[in-house]
Amino acid sequence: MGQGSKRDMLEGAAGKRDRRRARSFHSPCRRAARLFGLMITLSSVVIDTTSAAAQIAFRSRVDIQAGPAPAAFALAQIDAPRLVIANDKALVIVGALGKRFPIAHRVAALPFVKSLAVGPFTQSGQQDIACITGSAASVRILPGDGNGGFGAAIEVPIPSRPRLLRARPLNQQGKLGLFVAHDAGVSIVLPLPAGGFRAEVVAPVQFAADLEVADVNADGQPDLLVVDRNEQRLVIYQGTGDGTFRDAQPVPTVVAPAHLVVTDVNKDRLADLVVVGEPGLAVHLGNSNRGFAAGQVLYPERQLGGLAVGDTDGDGEADLIVTNRSRSVVTFLMGAGGGNFRLGRSYNVGSGPEGVLVADVTGDSVADVLVLNHLSDSVTMLRGLGHGEFEGSVSLLSSGNLSTITVADFNVDSHLDIAVTSEESGCVSLFLGDGRGGFSSLRPLPVGRQPRGLVAGYFDHDAFPDLAIVNFGSDEVAMLAGNGQGGFEAPRLISVGLGPTAIVRGDFQGKGPIDLAVVNSLSDSVSVLYGDGHGNYPKVASFPVPRRPTFLLVGDLDNDRYPDLVVGNDYSDTVAILRGDGRELGEPRTDRLASSARPLVAEDIDQDGHTDLIVVNESANAIDILPGTEKGAFGTRLTFPVGRDPHAAVAGDFNGDNRLDLAVLHREARTVTILLNSTRLRSDTWRETRLTPRSGRH
Repeated sequence: MGQGSKRDMLEGAAGKRDRRRARSFHSPCRRAARLFGLMITLSSVVIDTTSAAAQIAFRSRVDIQAGPAPAAFALAQIDAPRLVIANDKALVIVGALGKRFPIAHRVAALPFVKSLAVGPFTQSGQQDIACITGSAASVRILPGDGNGGFGAAIEVPIPSRPRLLRARPLNQQGKLGLFVAHDAGVSIVLPLPAGGFRAEVVAPVQFAADLEVADVNADGQPDLLVVDRNEQRLVIYQGTGDGTFRDAQPVPTVVAPAHLVVTDVNKDRLADLVVVGEPGLAVHLGNSNRGFAAGQVLYPERQLGGLAVGDTDGDGEADLIVTNRSRSVVTFLMGAGGGNFRLGRSYNVGSGPEGVLVADVTGDSVADVLVLNHLSDSVTMLRGLGHGEFEGSVSLLSSGNLSTITVADFNVDSHLDIAVTSEESGCVSLFLGDGRGGFSSLRPLPVGRQPRGLVAGYFDHDAFPDLAIVNFGSDEVAMLAGNGQGGFEAPRLISVGLGPTAIVRGDFQGKGPIDLAVVNSLSDSVSVLYGDGHGNYPKVASFPVPRRPTFLLVGDLDNDRYPDLVVGNDYSDTVAILRGDGRELGEPRTDRLASSARPLVAEDIDQDGHTDLIVVNESANAIDILPGTEKGAFGTRLTFPVGRDPHAAVAGDFNGDNRLDLAVLHREARTVTILLNSTRLRSDTWRETRLTPRSGRH
């Protein structure tokens, strides 16, 4: 878009409306023009090894390297909170969790540990480590020396192959026992007076999925609760206080129960049971007869993993924390009193999250959260910020596999919102921003068959943002007129070529109304829709382009102040260029850009006056940023983990701090990760200098 036409749009009778429009959108033509200048010379880009003006940073999680395929972890209080991790090759201890990058060291070469526990199991009273492996019918106990070291393992035989291990108190005095579930039941491992240990079967439940020890019948003695996955029940054995249990009481529960915690969710001084199973997260409320009500599903989400309970926001109510394997997130259900919960935030973690721990590991009296990521060989630490918030990347949950993403102020409250399409469900989902980095979701809106590309803009005569979405399965563009409240009118459909996959907007007529261009991947063409400013597109022109086009870019390639259009695919440097003359786009001409030419996000993330390149790094499950240092030169590549299968990214100020944040779409995980920009800008330093009181005489 030329400067003259842009200025004309912002003046006159519609000036107020257009200024509000300008605030809602970053100019795509301006961004594309900058991007084109970068893309054309990308093959000869200079990498500047000097540091940029500001170190780009996001409020993100801390990932601790845990070794190959970590399977279990536990907290040990040695001289400070230490994390004990079992991976495929060894046991390792991570120290100084309060530091930004804690360091791990190996304490024992024990391969394929399945479960572990930490506590004073020997007579010395020091912190010991107990663990089980998949290859031996035994429990191994490594006695601690009090200085962070451990002696040779003591092996305690058990009847059959172990499945899981828990350290739990046996009586009111807090004496610990080791409970191990194996193929023949559940055994307890206790120390012998003369030294050594003995194992004794206390529950005959075979193939137990989980176990817990708690006083559920209020007789002052801990009871044993076993998750019987095969029979879809929980079995409660009454404790006697001396390490023996009796009187099995079955409690039917949800299908395929896997994990269990015992807590008082409604503060009635009765134990309640929280279970993760196939239908999701469920709770059995305790009653005055020392029994339990039928399971009530609180969070109907499949593929849930680990489960923990804790007061993460300091309101005195128990909160529930659960991991999701398929989405690679940890989700908080915040206690609201009376046994009720509200869905809190989800945070992006590593791939294959399993276990979760809640503890103050940084020593600031605020609960932190640790998540074990089995598939990404790491532990994610979310540092607690208070009030139930954590230093991590918020993850928005959506339904169906996601295709594309865009941002705009759809409900006209001066806060950016997010729209995403789901090809699987045929819907567009809206997340309304609160201006502080938080979002609330609206009900998905059906838009057609296999929606892929989408773009937001003011396509009619009102001041409310609209949406244009290409439906790959029906060869149409769906035009959705916004109502200014986050809702849209029923889609109006415009036919285009076969298999449309991407869409962009631009003023190709030079009149102000927004036009659209659509790439049709199955008919090897591009369709240009010329708008009349009232939401109608009476003129549609189609042009042939090179085979299997996948993306479109708009920008002024020849500096004639008229936008041009580039069409290409992700796997070739051959592109078709349609040059604009201010009235319409001309016939395409084949040309070549740099071999790595593809749609990128180009923004000044650190506000140093140089454009930075944001690249979706799918292979590393990360976002890469090349900070610009001068024209055609970039600083050292910065990498930020964002979770599995990132597919697309878009920039916007989501928390109103005048920094550009990033929203990253994860196609298969059905999530959108929000990376809040925490870059220390020059203006921050200036403000701090101005606000610092001067000492000495005045």
